[in-house]
Amino acid sequence: MLLKKKIKNFLLFLIITSIITSIITLFNCNILLAANSSNTYKHITLFEGVNFLTTNAPTLINLELEIRNNDLSKKNAFAAFLPSLDFQATHGLHDSYSNYNNPQKNMWTSNLSLDLSETFYDNGVSRANYKISQLKKQKSELNYKKELERLTSDFCNEFLNYSYLKKLLSVQEEQLSLLKRQNEIISKTYYQGLKTKKDYLRSKTDLNRMGVDLLATINSIERSKMELFKLINLPYEEYPKTNFIPIDENNDTLKFNLNTTFETPKIESYIEYKNSLLQQDITELETSMIDRKNWPELSISSGVSYSTNTYMGSTKSWHTSFTDNDSTSWNILFKINYNILDWGVRSRNKEMALNRQISEKKQFESDVLVLKTNMSKLLIDLQERISNFKNSEELLLLEKDSYQLIYAEYRNGKVQYLDLITALKSLIDAKTRFYSAFYDLKKGIFSYYFNQGTLHDFIKLKKTFK
Repeated sequence: MLLKKKIKNFLLFLIITSIITSIITLFNCNILLAANSSNTYKHITLFEGVNFLTTNAPTLINLELEIRNNDLSKKNAFAAFLPSLDFQATHGLHDSYSNYNNPQKNMWTSNLSLDLSETFYDNGVSRANYKISQLKKQKSELNYKKELERLTSDFCNEFLNYSYLKKLLSVQEEQLSLLKRQNEIISKTYYQGLKTKKDYLRSKTDLNRMGVDLLATINSIERSKMELFKLINLPYEEYPKTNFIPIDENNDTLKFNLNTTFETPKIESYIEYKNSLLQQDITELETSMIDRKNWPELSISSGVSYSTNTYMGSTKSWHTSFTDNDSTSWNILFKINYNILDWGVRSRNKEMALNRQISEKKQFESDVLVLKTNMSKLLIDLQERISNFKNSEELLLLEKDSYQLIYAEYRNGKVQYLDLITALKSLIDAKTRFYSAFYDLKKGIFSYYFNQGTLHDFIKLKKTFK
């Protein structure tokens, strides 16, 4: 019996121990998972970065509030066309004393009034104010779109710059690896007396120079990353755990026919053009309102009013005391106001408004001329980038073939090391030119859509960017 009891206690101890061990293990696993999740890197694509712009940019948030305020102002301006209803009630205690009269028997004072009024005509002021409020709301919406396009353009261009630097880094690392391998071979052959000291020193120099260039590129990548991080306005604590996924030729979703003929953008599609037209319309309405001050101001209004008083504290019934002193009135009023003498204030105000209108019109004409010039330059620049990309692509293929040929001859001892290094430098230069032309072409395409005010929409259609 004693032995069975001991065995039973031992088994119970093992079960309890295993349960506790499982709980501790599970707890530790949860801690590790939490730690791993907290250290998870955030990989941001171009499309995701543009999405961050729309939610995090302070300037866009401010412009959204401006749109909201202009919408409220438009509703207020429309309310001027609607009738107004005012209610007023006064209740309290009141008494007075004198040497000749006894105190009042009813100390309660009460008054109630209800007024309904409507202005049918006010010389067109309400109508003009409503139109101005509509135009200001449209202008604030255009300002929001303009800022969104600007931020999107800045982010896309910096993203392309970051992508180019990452690709340049891979090219330089490839070059550094080749130089290291060649340096090892030359060092061995130099100490064996098969290579000259000149070749050995040139190899060391090329290797050190490449190391300096590589470090400069790494620093440029870090600066570009910081600029991207600043543009999307993420919390600084997330910077060490944030990476951007660059665009390269292998995951490019912007491929298009290089023989495509780009049409000249219509000037009506430019946000600056639309904005200038709206501002001219606003100025014209404001000028007309100032001009109306020189005319007789006519207004037509009507109203209905109901009032009653002294209905509290009365000895009569509530209904009787309420209706005994009530009154109802109505009115239709025609009002004419005209200032006969103001010492030229109105005429000077009108002249200043006309001068502003003329100034804005001249500025608009100048802006249109600049926009048309930029449109022509934009197409020339884009075609030039396409041509550069084609040429750099052909050059890269030729340099690859040339390097393979010289490398084979160098292995067979037919050419000198200087010829091999020259061919390698030419190949690296061709790769650098190719990637520079590749990303410059992307910038040209982005610029084409940016100037039409459709870059943000274009990026949203390219959700497959990696």
